[in-house]
Amino acid sequence: MLTTKTDVVPPRGAPPLCLDPHHWVNHPWSHRLRAATAELHHQAENLLNIPSLIVDRSSYAATLQRFHGIYAPLERSLSHQRGWDEFGIDLTDRSHVARIARDLTALGSDPCPGEAPDTFGITSFSHALGSLYVMEGSALGGRIILRHLETQAIDIPASAMSFFAGHGAETGSMWRSFLATLDAFGELNPASCRAVQEGAQRTFQAVIGWFDPFCTQMRHRP
Repeated sequence: MLTTKTDVVPPRGAPPLCLDPHHWVNHPWSHRLRAATAELHHQAENLLNIPSLIVDRSSYAATLQRFHGIYAPLERSLSHQRGWDEFGIDLTDRSHVARIARDLTALGSDPCPGEAPDTFGITSFSHALGSLYVMEGSALGGRIILRHLETQAIDIPASAMSFFAGHGAETGSMWRSFLATLDAFGELNPASCRAVQEGAQRTFQAVIGWFDPFCTQMRHRP
């Protein structure tokens, strides 16, 4: 679910890349951020492994509710920061919560009864940009999960698959557009590298912490 793509991946356990400007100075920020979050990305993907969680309609709804519980407070935190318009980012168009809510309605289910604690630490636009990097990357992974679900004999109506469909046919182009914006921000604000990196890392950590008990419970269900 948290799939992002680039060709720069550091060895596991490597130090934060912003601490090595001589090596990374000529790399776009999107490459630096991908490399700096590679270990957390790997942990999140191994933990979630969404196809193993979804075996029927009930588990599908429960998984959507869990995503709603983390993305609702995250999107609120992002909306509190200023700067999106300046860089041409429309958070409404990129909202995951709206799509999850539509899917849950189609399933006859309610949103998550609880929400994740706000551990994102988003206190600046730089933090928010790093956090959105994680959210937008997850839309790519969602497309992979959607293709898997479509091959399974699970009673899930097509009207309840908009979350994993991401931005539909525009998912790839919206991802590339976001990366271009991230790189442009980096060129204008080179001193903000660490803050963007921290925003992404805290978001990965929040996702891992929120899903850990849920995944354990789902994988030990009768």
